[in-house]
Amino acid sequence: MKKKFIFFLVLTAVIPFLTESCKLTSPDDNDVVTEGGKLTITGEVIDSVSGNLLEGAVVFIETDSLDFGEPTDADGKFSIEVTINKSQEVYISVSKEGYYERFIYQRVIAGNNVELATFKLRPFFDLEEESIEPASINLFSQNYESIGVKESGSVEVAEVIFEVRDSAGVLIDLDHKVTVSFRLGNSPGGGEYLFPDTAVTNGKGQVTVAVNSGTKAGVVQVVAEINQNGSLIKSRPVFIAIHGGLPDDDHLTLTLTKYNVPALILVQDIDATIVAGDKYSNPVKPGTAVYFNTTGGTIEGSILTDDLGKGVATFTTGNPVPTHPDYGIAYGTISAKTADENEDSISTEVIFLYSGGIEIFDVAPTTFDIEDGGSQSFSYTVADRYGHPLTSGSKYTVTFEGEDVILSGATDITMGDALFGNTDFTFRVSDKTSGDNLPRTVSIKVTATHPISGTQTFEFAGTMR
Repeated sequence: MKKKFIFFLVLTAVIPFLTESCKLTSPDDNDVVTEGGKLTITGEVIDSVSGNLLEGAVVFIETDSLDFGEPTDADGKFSIEVTINKSQEVYISVSKEGYYERFIYQRVIAGNNVELATFKLRPFFDLEEESIEPASINLFSQNYESIGVKESGSVEVAEVIFEVRDSAGVLIDLDHKVTVSFRLGNSPGGGEYLFPDTAVTNGKGQVTVAVNSGTKAGVVQVVAEINQNGSLIKSRPVFIAIHGGLPDDDHLTLTLTKYNVPALILVQDIDATIVAGDKYSNPVKPGTAVYFNTTGGTIEGSILTDDLGKGVATFTTGNPVPTHPDYGIAYGTISAKTADENEDSISTEVIFLYSGGIEIFDVAPTTFDIEDGGSQSFSYTVADRYGHPLTSGSKYTVTFEGEDVILSGATDITMGDALFGNTDFTFRVSDKTSGDNLPRTVSIKVTATHPISGTQTFEFAGTMR
């Protein structure tokens, strides 16, 4: 009750603003009527916060001798006929459950109808003081921090609410309402737009704008601005992420951290990474499900994509050893499957190889007799039990012991991640000098080192003249 009483006193101090637009019909305001008569007093009542018209607000008018009371209609309006004995000041109050009462004293003249200024009733919950001119604009709320591109199946519109305050931090009221303009800051440039371009603040000092996505994913900035007496007041940018749509068959990619896996020797975990894009080449919306299967070993059944449209499933080598219909034993596939915007299944796959240790190691020829100033070619083969290339990191070197020898060709090889070929290599041994025709012995050593199974060497010797 104490707070309400204080508010009542404050109201008496601000009464004049309620009468500023009061209008009288003829005769002139300066006329004084000493004889009694009737007049009609009209007006309307609204909610000071929302600006909505209030139905059922009780309007009470007290004259020198009589009291009159009537509720407002569905349009928040009232029209009360009163009888007075002379020109006098009448007491007018407006009340409604849930609102603070407002009252004024109004001088009236018999025969002169009066149209009162709008009564603005303040709800009990709103105890803020009256505002002055706007000084700042800030984000109040946004219903989504991210939306989807057009036709993505995700929400495509986000609502952003800004609030305008005066220099004391008070939300501006209807008496100080302003027009706020909206614009995009940084944006993907895919046709995204704001609606409306401008809005007028309501009784809470708030304005609302809708952010509509386009066809490109990225981050969009929303800025609200007020031109106040030649000065620009603007908000900090509000960020909203625009995510991509559903997967597109042409934008589905699957990769492995290793394709040639020494799985015939050792069980290993390999990352299978899926990258999914939509038909606009944007990353698909986060949380898109992708399902996996493999013809060898095991793999996680499904993953959910991240903000970049990526997801990683762990592929663990093991039984069964796969057999590919085209490439044969030890070759297998990993498939990734999801669904597009038409609810059709789309997929992609990669081939991997289960490789082993060094089990085929041949050199030819194994003897030589090189003429003065001449040269000879040699070949060597390094492969696993199925004749497949060894895993990445395997190293092959060719060295010699002797004088005046030149080695060229595949004498220092480090294997990459090869699925096919890369098992047969050649090198050449040449006489560095000519004209002496002196025979000498030269030893050649071919070394193959596997990162897991170890090292093997093949040594042979011959004559160089």
